[in-house]
Amino acid sequence: LKFTGKSKKKTQYQGRKRTLDTVSESHGRPFKYNIPPSFPKGNIALVPSIMNGIVRQGVRLPLKLGLADLRVWVRQSKVPLTIMLVIDSSASTYHFIEPISQILSTLYHDAYRNRDKLGLVAIQDNKAQIMNHPSRNLQIILGNITRLKPSGETPLSQALDLTLGIFKQEKRRHPIFNPLTILLSDCHPEPINSRTGNLMKELPYQQTLKTARAFGELKIPIVVINPGHGTFKDGSKWWGTQLAMRIAESSGGEYYGIPHDKYEKDAGFITKRLERSELETDSQSIANILFDFRDNLSTI
Repeated sequence: LKFTGKSKKKTQYQGRKRTLDTVSESHGRPFKYNIPPSFPKGNIALVPSIMNGIVRQGVRLPLKLGLADLRVWVRQSKVPLTIMLVIDSSASTYHFIEPISQILSTLYHDAYRNRDKLGLVAIQDNKAQIMNHPSRNLQIILGNITRLKPSGETPLSQALDLTLGIFKQEKRRHPIFNPLTILLSDCHPEPINSRTGNLMKELPYQQTLKTARAFGELKIPIVVINPGHGTFKDGSKWWGTQLAMRIAESSGGEYYGIPHDKYEKDAGFITKRLERSELETDSQSIANILFDFRDNLSTI
């Protein structure tokens, strides 16, 4: 997998406001004060407490503060993202490597700037495997990404199951965290053992949708980037495209498609394809759109 290195363009999302955690009383900057449920051991909002005491007993010395006068700060702190990359490097993605590498290049450098944690699950050699648990050592993850080679089938539900398990572990370790899944795949899960005429009814497709709904229940959005977006002659969407869009919808995420006739002509052009809009843009811009979406995420 080719990695393109630093982007030559100046990113539009640098310096954007990131999601804030407003429930901590020990970390971050104070932005308001509350009445404590019991006698506070620290974090006292001194000026608001004194003002309450003056209002209660008037301006006289010595000023005696009671429990009813005390206030404590509520603080805001930046919560970095915990991003899991799920990369489909099965044989069907061979022609998609160039646009995928451009997108990953932008994601990597944005994660580095914002101190995000990044993890990697890869589909390769007929199986899904955890390459890296979430970490800020992005060089290791980058190294594993560059060594991926397209091969084998696509056990997509297995990859998502592994990813969901990682997020559950992170939730136990860090009760307040900001999760995001980025799935890069043409979303053709395998193996398919029978042909019903409607692949959406096949077991691998149903298992994948079931797992996507579990992501949605836990408020972990999946942003799907599909480098194999396409439609049949009758205008209906390819099975992989249908599944990719439903994965994004079920999880509360977003869907971006690269039309199959675009990567053959120019791998640098990407189309944002949604139900209500169609916008041609490049790989740098699709990352900008992605981080517009992620800046609106809320911590869980």
